[in-house]
Amino acid sequence: MLKCYPESHIYVTCTDQQVGILGVGRSVKEIVVKDDNSTAIRKMAYVSFSYDHRVIDGVLASRFLGSLVEVIENESLLKEVLKI
Repeated sequence: MLKCYPESHIYVTCTDQQVGILGVGRSVKEIVVKDDNSTAIRKMAYVSFSYDHRVIDGVLASRFLGSLVEVIENESLLKEVLKI
């Protein structure tokens, strides 16, 4: 059973019976530089993904994380995926 901890960085490790595991840290406010070089305060969360390289290729894992970030950052896409 996973519990929620106050850490912003979560590091996960697969056990023998797992193919992959996703770790998501809590969101924290951080200053970010936007595309137009202005600054803003945004909620940021760190995500880590550990997987068994015998089963999942690194390219596939990278695509998965990229798709996950795209869905989380796009509110309308997130609502579509979650069917809300």
